[in-house]
Formats: sequence, structure tokens, C-alpha cells
Amino acid sequence: MQYSLEMSKPISLIRDGLPNCKTYRIPILITRLDGQLLFICDARFTHQDDNSNKVSTMARISADCGQSWSDPILFNDFDDVLIPADSAFCNRLQYGIGMSDTAAGKTESGKIITVTTSAPHSTGLCGGATGMKGFAYDNTDGEPRLFLRKPSERLQGLQQNPSAAAIESLCVPEDAEIFDSSVFCYSVPVRGGKIRNDSFPDEDTHTWMNKQGYLFSDEKMKEPLFCAQVRLPLTESENCLPLTGGKTHAHVWMFIAPFQVWRGGNYLSYAESADGKNWAAPLDITYMVKPADELSGSFFVSPTCGLLKQKAPHKGRLLFSAYGGSTANSWGAHFAERVAVFWTDDEAKTWQHSRYIKTPVHKMSESAIIEAPDGALIIFSRSDFQGVMMSQSNDGGATWSEAQPLAGFTATVNNLISVINLERLSELQNKTLVAFSYANGLDRTRSAGTVKIGALVKNGDKWQLDFLWNEGSPLELAVTAADKFFAYSCLAELPDGSLALAYETLDNDDKEDICFVTIRICENS
Repeated sequence: MQYSLEMSKPISLIRDGLPNCKTYRIPILITRLDGQLLFICDARFTHQDDNSNKVSTMARISADCGQSWSDPILFNDFDDVLIPADSAFCNRLQYGIGMSDTAAGKTESGKIITVTTSAPHSTGLCGGATGMKGFAYDNTDGEPRLFLRKPSERLQGLQQNPSAAAIESLCVPEDAEIFDSSVFCYSVPVRGGKIRNDSFPDEDTHTWMNKQGYLFSDEKMKEPLFCAQVRLPLTESENCLPLTGGKTHAHVWMFIAPFQVWRGGNYLSYAESADGKNWAAPLDITYMVKPADELSGSFFVSPTCGLLKQKAPHKGRLLFSAYGGSTANSWGAHFAERVAVFWTDDEAKTWQHSRYIKTPVHKMSESAIIEAPDGALIIFSRSDFQGVMMSQSNDGGATWSEAQPLAGFTATVNNLISVINLERLSELQNKTLVAFSYANGLDRTRSAGTVKIGALVKNGDKWQLDFLWNEGSPLELAVTAADKFFAYSCLAELPDGSLALAYETLDNDDKEDICFVTIRICENS
């Protein structure tokens, strides 16, 4: 039997989004255990780019396989910087918190877990690329501690912006003194506790941090510490961040907080929800999932679907991928990136990680994981120079083979791909089928959106892809025209075996859009 693919008419997932949000990026789709479809994306409030931006996470839910959607749900959101609904000025916000590039997966119980690359004050999503190597943590006391510093150590860098400096000075106690010019003057247990001065342990900071990173003036954490709230300028002539007159609960990721994390790199945080509507505050998990290797100046989650392992060994394990970068040469041609995998076996209570996957190419980044019939894992990685790379793990993700190019597959090399297992069609065909969505434009362009279905076949102890399983023909679909913009995308399998696809594109007015389609797998007569 030969198959073909048929696509529905695209609908926009963001046109009736948040009134004060400039643009949206990075779509994720998850089919919940009850069959409802969950859409997640970045809400980028000031402009489209990764850096210098206030970014939160938006979700929507569909109970009818994508025909209609709930109102937007906002989470991973901080209120230190107010974005007015009437602001027409797209400012590169230097001091906002960026909760960007979210991955999502579901546990065996149906809980939704998201992992987000978290960029604290002044860092930007890519800020860690040129920052300091290593961790922002210390484990010499037998428990991980997060390094902090007082904001007055940063006043020198704010001399060009007196208004911002004045805002920061509001948050420094009158008797504050900088005892040590080191970034790592202060530290606190990562899961909350009293902040201590590591240079002068006898100093009483009178400050505590809870496990979410919020600050308090008492040990029972009943008395929040507040700092001034600022807003985005309404016009270009407002060249500073004006005060709103309001206050916000101080968090160590805020640039106006009494104590702050260092800004040499990014953090990974997770949030969870039982229903996709109500979300817990994000928790930092960087110290549990970031490999302590040389390539550790920055660390980013791959914004794809996490894999829930269905087979032994390690059935029920939820896996995600991330990539780290060398700090040597910023984002230029010699900037090295490597992929690692991290996972939880207890619904996000604890996390573990692999080492970076060996690769013959210089840059390997955003990745998607699938599972083979024997429980082996296969990861497909974006490479900016060699196309899609492929690696295999036979021990649940702890170790991986050296990555090699995926044979018989071409895709735009500078773009994420989405890859998922197809359970229903695999059962019908008695094969292990996987679906890919990706850009396939010429000359590295993000265009020519394509969906393609391949079959896993074993060659010795290695799994490979057969793209001619469909009676000798490829089973693929052109989602957009060859010259039509198509960037990041995400696939999900619906309860009836059809596919759901969300993808970044441009509308008829050349404005950024995220569209949704369903794709039926049809038997040819």
C-alpha cells in the first residue's frame, strides 16, 4: 500500500494573541493524555530577536484537534519591566529577563514539563557566549550554592545611563560596601536559604532566597524584598527606563534586585502544569543538567518536544537535549557548539545529564530525540555546516555514539528540525516510522517548508533511516512554496493518527506569523 499526505488550510495561532506583545517565535506542540493539544511559544515583547528582549512563554489549548483555541495563557513571566499596550517603540531592552526557546514534554502521569533557556538581567539569550566559562555555582560545602553579587558592583557599567544607575541605587542599602571586586562575593543554597558573604562570612546580609529565586528579609520568608518597577519607553525620545511608581518582588535574575546572579551565562529552568492552564513558577535546574566540560560558557535547551521513553531500558524517562558553546569567538565561524542530553526519572524532582556528544563537525546545536523499537535512542542535530547529524544511545541517553551525517536527507543547515515517532501509522505498517518537519530552501535560506516520513531500519547494531519505504517513493509534503519563509516548526501526532504542525512563516502582508495545519496520511487508491 502506498501513502500520500494531505494538508488542511493554515490558520494563525498568534493573530489574536497578547495586546502588548510585538512578536512570537519558537512553536511547540504537545498532545496531552486526554487528547487535547497544547501549543507553546515565545512571547517576545519588544522585538523579534533573541537578545535584549523581554520574553515570556505563551500557551493555548485546543480540545478539537486544532480547529479552535483557548485564549492565550502567559507563564514564565516577570513583572520587573512593564510593557505598555500602547507602546509602538521597539526598544532593545537591555535589562529585561528573557525566558526564551522553550522545550516541552509530558510525563507518564500526564504532567506537562517545560524547560526554558533563561537569560537574566542584561544577558540576553546569547549573552553567555562571550561571558565567563564554567558554572555560576559552587559545590565545595557538599551542597550546590549559587553565586551572587550586589548591584552596586555594576554601577561603573551604567555610567552612560544615569537613570538606570539611579534606579539601581534605590535597591542598595545605604551602608552597602563592596568588600571584594570578585564577581563571586556572595552565595546562597540553590534551593533556597540565607545569602552569605563568602569574602567576609561574619557579615549578616539579612537576606534570604526561596527556591524560585525570590528575595526575603526574614528566615521564614514571609517578608518579601521589593524593588522598583520600570517600563519600556513609549517613544524613542525616552532613552532611559522610566519608573512606573510600582514595585515588584525582587528576584535574583532582575537587574534592580538587591542581590543578583552573575551575567556570564544562561540558566535552564523548568516549569510544570497538570492541565496546561496553571503553571508553577520556574525553577533553576542548570546545576543538575549542565556538563562541567570546557564548552560551558553558554548553555541552551533545544526548543523541541521532549521524548517520553516508552520501552525498556529506563521506560518512563523524560529526555531533553541542550547545547553548549565555547566562549572563545562569540558567534563567528570558529564558535564551537556541542550537544548533550538531560533527563528526569521522577517527574522533574531530580535531573541527570550526559556528556557532550562527540562530533567531527565544528557546530552542532538544536536537536530532537526519538526512540527505536529496541529502546535505543536516536538524536538528530542541527549543524551549521554539514546538514543534519545523527547519533545513537543504547543506555537511555547516558552515552552516545559519535555523530555522523544523516544519509539521504537534505535540509537547510542553519535551522531547527522537528522529529517525532509516529505510533499509530507504525502499528498499521508494522514499521517504526518517524516524521520530520524542516526548511529545505536553497543556499541556507529558511524557506520551502517540508514534512517527510521515514522508516527506521537496523543495520548491524546501528539504526538508519529509509526514506523509500513507501513502495519505493518518498512520503513527503511541501508545506510552503520554495520561496516562502519557513523557519522553526514542531510536529505532534493527534489521537486519530494524523499530524499537527505549527511553523513560523510570514503572512500575506509579510508580517511574522505562526501557522497551524493538520496533515492526513492517506491511502492511495
